[in-house]
Amino acid sequence: MSTTVLTSTIPTSGVVPLKLAPSSSRTSPDMTATTLGSLYPRAAEAVLHRDFALAHSIIASAFAILHPPTSHFNLPDQLDGQRCKWDILRIILETTVFSAPPTSSDPEAMPAPLRANMMLSAASLIATLYTRSQRLFTPSSSNQKPSVAYLPARMVVALDNASLKIDCPEAASHMTEDWLGKRVEVEHIYRDSEGYEAVVELYSLHVLPRMEGWDQAREFLVHEQELSPKARQRINESLDALQEEANELRRRFHSPRRPPVASPTPSPPPKSRSPSPSPSSSSTSSIDTTSTRTVVPNTPRAKQLSHSLTPMSSISPSPSSILPPPAVTSIPNGTPVSSSPISLPNGSSVRATPLPRAPRADPIPSTLSSSVSLRIPHILAMLQAYIRPYLTGSKVTFVIVLFVFPFLSLLFRLRRGRSRTNLAGSTATVANNKAVDDVRRRLRNREAGRNVLSVVWNEIYRSVADAVRMGGSGLV
Repeated sequence: MSTTVLTSTIPTSGVVPLKLAPSSSRTSPDMTATTLGSLYPRAAEAVLHRDFALAHSIIASAFAILHPPTSHFNLPDQLDGQRCKWDILRIILETTVFSAPPTSSDPEAMPAPLRANMMLSAASLIATLYTRSQRLFTPSSSNQKPSVAYLPARMVVALDNASLKIDCPEAASHMTEDWLGKRVEVEHIYRDSEGYEAVVELYSLHVLPRMEGWDQAREFLVHEQELSPKARQRINESLDALQEEANELRRRFHSPRRPPVASPTPSPPPKSRSPSPSPSSSSTSSIDTTSTRTVVPNTPRAKQLSHSLTPMSSISPSPSSILPPPAVTSIPNGTPVSSSPISLPNGSSVRATPLPRAPRADPIPSTLSSSVSLRIPHILAMLQAYIRPYLTGSKVTFVIVLFVFPFLSLLFRLRRGRSRTNLAGSTATVANNKAVDDVRRRLRNREAGRNVLSVVWNEIYRSVADAVRMGGSGLV
């Protein structure tokens, strides 16, 4: 008695016909599994390289020999794994075409079923995939309708991921809740604890948070009874971390963007010092700190002092050497400063130059901080500061009399002279023009001997005299 085995040949045209070859050692499920196993790598490679026509052809050829289980008594059967692999690959192909369609200029190059899926909405596409998967895994011998209870857990995970990929979390939530309620009807589905944990984790950490159902996810984990305590704690911790990250991103997105404000560089605060038991604890030396950086006022005297400092970070006092009490001197601001020499281990001594320091309890003086931020004033600011005292109170009249009136008088005289010159030039005869030229020549010679200063002084004198005369007559 001989049996037959299905073998496949894949031509270059993309159509994958299947033909039978004789064999004598394998049963029909084994033949189907062998054929499907040889086709799967080629189909997966076609999906990976976005050769959608070839991938669809291979998948269609595979499902031509891959049928639903015949009875629910021997579940899962030998082809259950093949059904999961090929159905997941088909879901990946169709959701990829839906979310990222090819840019081919020939629409007829795409297979008709894939073009039809592209015309559907996201919810309709997921509903179609969901119903088709139920028909594939529901036994054909039962008289019931296709049921989600026969779906393996990894198929639910694949359908949920497809829903999230095309931004349809509501469909994923509906499928997961339907499966969780009916999985107890099929024994081998109910006993798959690892698959159940994967579905619950995806539902709690990705499906519900995508719908802003953080509280609903926590409530579900509280009432859930099949997870182990360790798995439940892990999912809860992951949920808290995801919510904290989402809240942080939301705060960054909604926080108002403030423009950067340019501010002067703040001076470092004075270092904290431990109290000394000696009577002169209020006076501190410039080498009491372990850092060589010292805050120095921005004055010429302070710059000279800062250049004369010697770094003391390399000095490490020996326990055997006893330093004498420092001699305290006072500086003009009243702050005591130590200037005693320090003995080094090799016998030499170093004298630290005293620096002016502010008292500990008092903050940095405002005059010091303001002197650092001073800049060279603009010429306009200098003019405003110079003129401002003359524009207050009774000095306004003085400015008007001294500056405004002379300027207006000079301006009016110039304009009147121009108007007279234009009128004379337009109406005079030839004889008068000669006389006018003589007069202009004499006036020009007379004005040439007078400098600008005398003209301005005469105008000022005339204006002041007019103002005094008007004030005496009561006009001002």
